[in-house]
Amino acid sequence: MVYLVGIVITIFLSFILLTKKEKSDADKILFAWLCVILIHLTTFAIVSSQEFLRFPYLLGLDIPLPLLHGPFLFLYTSALTDGKSIGKKSLLHFLPFAIGLVSLTPFLFLSPNEKIEVYLNEGKGYTLLTSFFFAGIIVSGIVYIALTLRQVLRHRKRIKDNFSHTEKVNLQW
Repeated sequence: MVYLVGIVITIFLSFILLTKKEKSDADKILFAWLCVILIHLTTFAIVSSQEFLRFPYLLGLDIPLPLLHGPFLFLYTSALTDGKSIGKKSLLHFLPFAIGLVSLTPFLFLSPNEKIEVYLNEGKGYTLLTSFFFAGIIVSGIVYIALTLRQVLRHRKRIKDNFSHTEKVNLQW
């Protein structure tokens, strides 16, 4: 039920962003991130409710999704604080996700019954890959939180350096 509320809120926020006129780069990044969150919440709800038995072809697609949240957080914050366009170089932030997806290829090509068997046995046969994903998600989270925090602190310093009167400038997000 909690996942359903999250899914509805994500759809609502996505709709608001989609219908907004004159979207900034930050809006576009946030919309893409909300789409990822929607997919992630949906697959998580399917797996946690045991509905994956009815949708085995979706199994495995949820595993690398956490690797997208850190890059989206950083790029969204960068777009808000720097005001610069996000270039092709920014796509490198999604390389861990792409590598993770490629490393899952053998699992993704299993038959639906084999995928169900792996999930029911808590990843049996894929424990090493699961451990790498778990470690990668933790490292990615720490790295991107640090990068985002650094970006916000730089922005705060820039504001203080550029404006003599900062009393009414609120940087508390």
